[in-house]
Amino acid sequence: MLFVLAAELLQYVINDAYLSGHFTMPIPHATNDFPVVQYADDTILIMRADQGQIMYLKGLLDTFAESTGLTVNFSKSSMIPINVSDDNVSALATTFGCQVASMPFTYLGLPMGTAKPRLEDLTPVMDRVERSSLPAQPTYPILVGCR
Repeated sequence: MLFVLAAELLQYVINDAYLSGHFTMPIPHATNDFPVVQYADDTILIMRADQGQIMYLKGLLDTFAESTGLTVNFSKSSMIPINVSDDNVSALATTFGCQVASMPFTYLGLPMGTAKPRLEDLTPVMDRVERSSLPAQPTYPILVGCR
């Protein structure tokens, strides 16, 4: 429950930064919620490739970590560029202190990319679901030398 509250707080803080003009909405949509995808301790932020916005986000996340005790491990984080020059994304990743990754990537075991996933891309996920939903095999005692 505590993590849900912290995740909600992070969304609120990022929305406040957006409404204050520190962030530009990367994808136009009807709500005022900045695009943040959160599940458990994984978070995806969709942002414009802007040095000032990335610096502000880093400071915001550092302050969030100091306030909540939930730290961001920037060295395990990735920046995945879409239509951004290599030089620009390299500078942004250096500012943020993270690595650069590329599409497609896996998020929570699911393939993420710019194209519709093929059936082959989803096969490992379907196999895991199938294995976890199979009933347990019954075990039978082996009796040796009993009369």
